[in-house]
Amino acid sequence: MEDIIEKLRLLNYEICFCQRYKKEIITKFYFACNLNLNSGLKNRILSPSAVRPGDTSEEALEAQKNTQNQFGLFYELSYWLINIIKQVKYHFRY
Repeated sequence: MEDIIEKLRLLNYEICFCQRYKKEIITKFYFACNLNLNSGLKNRILSPSAVRPGDTSEEALEAQKNTQNQFGLFYELSYWLINIIKQVKYHFRY
């Protein structure tokens, strides 16, 4: 993850992606775990595998929401990177 963040910084993703699309800057631990930030358990880390299917506890629902947010950010970041590649190919084509 440290290498990925370093490569993203070379692309100036903090300004071109995070500020432009109002996304948070990711840390090297962002995709490694679910942080339960909205409850009183601010420093507790929940692993996606620790949540059982059908669990409706507040912690489980928060972990599921965080996983969805992580996936959404990953999807949007991937889409942004693919568009950069397309722009570079188009630029060097002519």
